[in-house]
Amino acid sequence: FLNQSPVWNKNQVAHQQVEVQWDEQLSPKIDEWFKKLYSSTRFNGNVLVAKEGKVIYRNSYGYSNYLTRDTMTIN
Repeated sequence: FLNQSPVWNKNQVAHQQVEVQWDEQLSPKIDEWFKKLYSSTRFNGNVLVAKEGKVIYRNSYGYSNYLTRDTMTIN
């Protein structure tokens, strides 16, 4: 977990741009799975998936505030 790492800085990570290195096999499957979850109203939030230290998928689904319909964003 990130918060157990001695070099982790939550303020630094929160504002850092993350480069996504699309994995041709896994990334489309992850995308499909989260789209299905979201469309069935079983998921709302941000997703970041890493493999071997490299981000292979990153996306946002739903609203950060449902009442005001503020769209969820990565940042």
